[in-house]
Amino acid sequence: MKKIDKAVKKSRYIWWEWKKSGSPNERDHPLNIQRRDAKRNIRAEQRKAAAQRKVENVEKIMNSSADPKTFAKLINKQRKTNNSNVKAIEVGEEVFDTPETVCNGWAEHFEKLGEPLNCDQFDNNHLDQVQKDIMFIEKVVSDSSSPITKITEKELHTAFSRLKNNKAADIMKLTSEHFKLGRGVLDTYILELLNYILQQKKSHQSSKKDY
Repeated sequence: MKKIDKAVKKSRYIWWEWKKSGSPNERDHPLNIQRRDAKRNIRAEQRKAAAQRKVENVEKIMNSSADPKTFAKLINKQRKTNNSNVKAIEVGEEVFDTPETVCNGWAEHFEKLGEPLNCDQFDNNHLDQVQKDIMFIEKVVSDSSSPITKITEKELHTAFSRLKNNKAADIMKLTSEHFKLGRGVLDTYILELLNYILQQKKSHQSSKKDY
């Protein structure tokens, strides 16, 4: 910002000199040349500042991945700004610097968030406890003899109505709007699928290769 302020002050001073000299109209007049150069310098400094902000925002996002609340807050802030296009990101030792590879870089970054890491900072004790909790819950569910109540159409519609708009699509390119606007057409199929999952007490372990 200091460089931008300095460039603006210089431009104002040159404008004052130009005004004091009778506001010459000649394009090749030295003061007119200085005015154009001063304006170009302001735009150049603004572009540099914008680029620096983008780099800082990306670094903040990457460094906050361990804090879900801060990470989500920064992502939302990035999406709402006009300068939301990220030119490059670094994931591990690899740099992604084209529109296509930036998307791949984000995908790789999010995938790694859910994977155990072989590093000193990774909490293996917490991972072990989570895995034990999962095994316990699965055992309780599988051993339970109580009948599972099926999901009703009303419950499905209530769930759809609570979905938020303008959110990212899933791996199959489906968004909240598909389910909210597809009511009446998709209800039967989705109900059948969800109740089948409840009956079987398990869901399909999908991956990118499945799509």
